[in-house]
Parts: sequence; C-alpha cells; structure tokens
Amino acid sequence: VCLGVCSAGMPHGVHIGSTEYVIFQGPVYDPSDPLNETIQINPLVQITPSNFSVVFSELSGDATVSPAGTSNLTLTDNSGHSSVITISDFGQITWTN
Repeated sequence: VCLGVCSAGMPHGVHIGSTEYVIFQGPVYDPSDPLNETIQINPLVQITPSNFSVVFSELSGDATVSPAGTSNLTLTDNSGHSSVITISDFGQITWTN
C-alpha cells in the first residue's frame, strides 16, 4: 500500500488498535502521520493483542513485529469462534481456524 507521496524502498505495515487497524508507511507506526489509512474493526470481533504492529521491509518482505516476540494475532467473534494469524520473521502469513 502506498498512499500519497511514497519513497522507493520504504517499509509498510499495519497497526492493530482496540477499535481500528491502520495501514501505514515507514519503519514504525506514527499515529499522527496524515498518510495513514484507518479502518474500523467490526465491533463483533475481538483481536488479541489489541496493540500490535507489523512492519514489512519493502524489498525483502521480512517482517518485524511489535511488541517483540508477539507473532500471533487471535481473532474471536461474538459466537466464540476464533482464528489465529501468525506472521513469521520472513513475512509469511498463515491463518488457522
């Protein structure tokens, strides 16, 4: 995702908050960046942890997660169904039910 003015080789990422997720560009999530794209989380879905960021290197796709050591996101709906999204250091994303 490249919004507005983009620099070649700039990393991109996503930040998961308690009520929204934000697609951003740059090496770290900056909540005040005007180029952020914010999407509201469905209120029937809970994402754990709720303060999580992942940054993908532009050319290699390698991933860095924050907080460090947290590579799993768990999504749970209001019926109790859950899925786990795992992001590897190499940027591979797997989704299991």
